[in-house]
Amino acid sequence: MDFEGTQGSPRDERQTPAAGEDSRIQSEVSSSPYPDPSPSKPATVIPIRATDSASRKQDDDDPPPVWMQRTNIVMKFLICVWLGMVVSVLPWTPAWSDNSLILSLPKLRAIITTDFVKGVITGIGLIDIWIGIWEAVHYRDQRPVPRPPVAN
Repeated sequence: MDFEGTQGSPRDERQTPAAGEDSRIQSEVSSSPYPDPSPSKPATVIPIRATDSASRKQDDDDPPPVWMQRTNIVMKFLICVWLGMVVSVLPWTPAWSDNSLILSLPKLRAIITTDFVKGVITGIGLIDIWIGIWEAVHYRDQRPVPRPPVAN
């Protein structure tokens, strides 16, 4: 039975470096802390699709399907209007100034209970509502550009 490294094993058939000159170890250990400045072989790029760059650019410029665009605008509208209403009304409720976080920080409570800060937060909420409505009013479907048929 031959074990690796014993007489007659395939390991002995490989070339062995001279004493003290193991090339594998020498290539991994460098005396300089900087990388080797010698030029290396560039990596080979394998294309995913075998298409020309013009047709690939057209595929990338296609808008998403119309149903996805419409779902996106409905979600934007609902989220913006709902979040805007919550942010507009919340500063004027007791939950804004009478919660455990604010009651434990009296300096912060003094700041956020001022009418100016409440007004700023309400203004941000109204802007959010405005953004949602503006997005819905100015929505237009983006249709793909018709392409001429490809002749084979």
